[in-house]
Amino acid sequence: MTHAPPSRSECPAQLVCALALDVPTLCEAYLNTLHTHYLLAPTPSFITSSCIVSVLSTAAL
Repeated sequence: MTHAPPSRSECPAQLVCALALDVPTLCEAYLNTLHTHYLLAPTPSFITSSCIVSVLSTAAL
């Protein structure tokens, strides 16, 4: 039996949803350590002048 989604007037102002997925163990391990693989909030760079960007190497950028 399927249910229609609630109308906008029936939804609370802040709706919290959760989704459970079955994923392979290796994928789960990767997802659980995702925050260690990427910088989610990198600190500002040391480049203070946009006019020098054209002379910087890709690695420096």
